[in-house]
Amino acid sequence: MNQSGKNQSNGSAQGPENGDTLSTDMLLNKLKAVQDLNSFVAENEKSFYNNTIREHFDMLLEKYGISKANAIKRSNIERGYAYQIMRGKKDAKRDKYIRLALGMGLNLEDTQQLLTIARHGVLYSKILRDAIIIYSINNHLDVVRLEWLLEEQHVEPLE
Repeated sequence: MNQSGKNQSNGSAQGPENGDTLSTDMLLNKLKAVQDLNSFVAENEKSFYNNTIREHFDMLLEKYGISKANAIKRSNIERGYAYQIMRGKKDAKRDKYIRLALGMGLNLEDTQQLLTIARHGVLYSKILRDAIIIYSINNHLDVVRLEWLLEEQHVEPLE
């Protein structure tokens, strides 16, 4: 998936008949035109995201070459609680996923995807607090610096 939540397969957006998944935009366009939901689901079953949050965290940790312990330390979340979130045992609030994204050093695209998979709203640049978080992600700031920027702008701090 990319920043806007699009699934991609090796940069292409081919149909499921080739074993690839459709991009989010292509799937949405098909969904808008569909008359029969059951046939749509059957035809596009490979395009739906099926990984668990644990599998997603594992993929991100490998992609960014960071250990769970280091990511958790950098997130400033209590260790045991953070491990539960990353294992999928605890469904945390949006701010905890943002902290973990910063702790792992995720880019904006991967942060948006993580928030989507965790069933939390993506960051929206027209909301000042989210704009500050986006700025922090794009500039590779840590959680402490982000918290300082939020306070400086008189915006609600991270939980």
